[in-house]
Amino acid sequence: MSRNEAQTRFDLIDPAIIERGWDRVDIRLEETAAAIDVVEHRGQKQGRRRPKGRSDYVLRRPLAADTEPMPLAIIEAKREGLPPEHGLQ
Repeated sequence: MSRNEAQTRFDLIDPAIIERGWDRVDIRLEETAAAIDVVEHRGQKQGRRRPKGRSDYVLRRPLAADTEPMPLAIIEAKREGLPPEHGLQ
C-alpha cells in the first residue's frame, strides 16, 4: 500500500529533517510564501507581489544573532508513487 502525502511527511520527511539538526522552531509547515518580482516599468524598477502559494515545509534560520529567521529551503511532499515534478505548475 502506498503512502498518501500526510503519511509520507510523517514517516519519511519529518524524521529526516529532525535527524539533520533542524529544530521545530525553525520549521514552518504549510506556510504561504509571498514572493515579490522586481519588474521594470517606465525605466524604474518596482516590486510586484505574486499570488500567494503554499509549501509543505519552509526551513528557516536567523543569519545573525537577534534577527528574524530567513527562509533557506522549501520542501514539497508528494504522495508515494508521484514523480518529484508533479504539481510544479
